[in-house]
This record gives sequence, structure tokens and C-alpha cells, in this order.
Amino acid sequence: MNQSELVSNLIKPLAELDIEAVSPREVVLAALRWPTDGWASEALDWLEQGVEIDGEVAAELESFASNKQNSQSKRHQAFALAKRWQRIRESRP
Repeated sequence: MNQSELVSNLIKPLAELDIEAVSPREVVLAALRWPTDGWASEALDWLEQGVEIDGEVAAELESFASNKQNSQSKRHQAFALAKRWQRIRESRP
């Protein structure tokens, strides 16, 4: 599935995604890598709703957060999600 098809899944709520056909993780990664921050807003919402963050997603969140071309509020949200994941990961035995 190409990147445009992946991010187009963000039009609908996460609860309506057919996870047998499309990986929420891949949709989120495609949106965070998109050249503008339009899709990232929905992807960040999906992450807030429970799409699992792993090392690759956290790295993309940090990259998104450091890109000054993205909106400040979305950069802050991405940074907070990445840091929350990092704290959880570090607290595990």
C-alpha cells in the first residue's frame, strides 16, 4: 500500500480501521513522515487513543517534534508522546 493510501485511513476514526487489512502503526508512521503536518494531527490523536508506540514510532515522533516547519502545538504533542513512551520503557524491569 502506498503512502497516500495509508494516510487516507486517518479520515475515519481509529475504531473503524480494519486492522486485518491495515496496520495502525504503519498508518501513523506514514503520517509522521508526510511532508506537511496535516496528517500528523490525526496520527497523534490515534496515538493518544492507544496505537502502540515502539522505538521506530518514538524516533519519528522526536523527528517530527524537532522540525520547526510543523506547528508548535503538534510538535509539543509529539514530544510529549515520545517522552511518555521513554519513561514507561525505562521504568520496566
